[in-house]
Amino acid sequence: MSSFPAPRESAARPHYRAQLAFTRTMLPILGGLLEAGSEVDPVVQREVATLPVDLVFAMTVFGTDAQVRLARRGDQLVHLDPTSPARPTLDIVFKHVGVAFLVVSFQESTALAFARGRLVVHGDTALAMRMTRCLDRMEAVTLPGPIASRALKSVPYIPPAERLPLAARYYGVAAKNAARGRVQ
Repeated sequence: MSSFPAPRESAARPHYRAQLAFTRTMLPILGGLLEAGSEVDPVVQREVATLPVDLVFAMTVFGTDAQVRLARRGDQLVHLDPTSPARPTLDIVFKHVGVAFLVVSFQESTALAFARGRLVVHGDTALAMRMTRCLDRMEAVTLPGPIASRALKSVPYIPPAERLPLAARYYGVAAKNAARGRVQ
C-alpha cells in the first residue's frame, strides 16, 4: 500500500473571475471609444465610410456573456445593447477569457492574438481588418505611449498638438454618450 494520498477529484483549477470582470468592463468602454472615434476622428471616419451600411460588429468571449456590439448607422458606429437581436455581420471571438484579458488590458495586440490563433473571426476577414484599423487608431490616440506600444504592432506618430486635443474629444464624446445612456 502506498503512503501517498489519493489525488483529489476537485484539484485546484485556475479561476478567471477577475479577468472576466475586467473584460466585461473594458469591452463596452472600447465600444464607446470606437463610437466616439467615428464621430470625432477623420481617420476612423474614413474607415467607417468603407464599411457596409448594415454592418453589425461584435467582439465576444467564447463561453461567457462578455461582449460589445456596434452597428454602422449612417456615417457613424453606434453602440448596441448586448441583448439586441441584431445578428453580427462580423464577430471577433476570443477563445478564452484569458486571451480577451490580454487584449483588453493592452498586453497583447489584436493582430498578434489573431496570428497566435487565440481568436476567431466569424465573417469577412477584410471587414475584420478594417475594424482592427479603427481599433488601432483609437488605441494610438487614446492610450499613453508606453501602453500603446504594448497594445499595437507599431504606434503611428501623431504630433502631440493633434493627439492630445483629439484624445480629449474621444473621451468627451464617449463620456457624454455614456452619461446619456446612449445604447441603441
